[in-house]
Amino acid sequence: MKKFLMAGFAALLIAGCVSGPPPRDAEYWKRYVEESPPQSNEDVDFFPQGEVNRDVALDDDDSFHFKFIETVNHAPLWVMEVRDDKSGYFIFNEGWIDGAIPRSRNRKVDFTLSADEYGKVRSAILDSGFLSVRNDFSGSGSTDWNIGLSAGGGTKAVKLEGAQPNEARKIVYGVYEVLVKPRYAAMVDAPVFEPEDWQHAPEYQPLR
Repeated sequence: MKKFLMAGFAALLIAGCVSGPPPRDAEYWKRYVEESPPQSNEDVDFFPQGEVNRDVALDDDDSFHFKFIETVNHAPLWVMEVRDDKSGYFIFNEGWIDGAIPRSRNRKVDFTLSADEYGKVRSAILDSGFLSVRNDFSGSGSTDWNIGLSAGGGTKAVKLEGAQPNEARKIVYGVYEVLVKPRYAAMVDAPVFEPEDWQHAPEYQPLR
């Protein structure tokens, strides 16, 4: 349902007067983060392209900048970003039915990680094996991911167009466990995020 709602994301944003989503409490969002994480296409055939970017190394005490973007038909569904100063945010998609018309909007939660949380994100990155994958993956799935990591003056950016290898799933779900799941209550009152030029909004651009 979520991906169906997002297929017409751009058109829905400019629609006229519409009814909003029903009231949703913290328990709703707790279930949501369990049931609607970023979607990987685990059963599709894919092949890696390009070379492995080995310019990025991350040690136990290094600061880092991480960013993840999930899109369907180029429309963003999930965004997670952690900057090297421990500040960050995640953007999530909320869908509902207005009469018989599916509608959706994106909302944003800002946060500052504790030192312990920042360390857990670093561990998720290191444990995933992401730093050893090639820079581009192509497959037949409908969901695209972009994952970026900057550390030590270098940046590793990986495009995953319809294909997500195990290393990508591990890094995304590992970071999701730290950033999103504990903050479900903040999603109740999270502000709507609807940039005027959403295709070029900085939040929707990958790390480079």
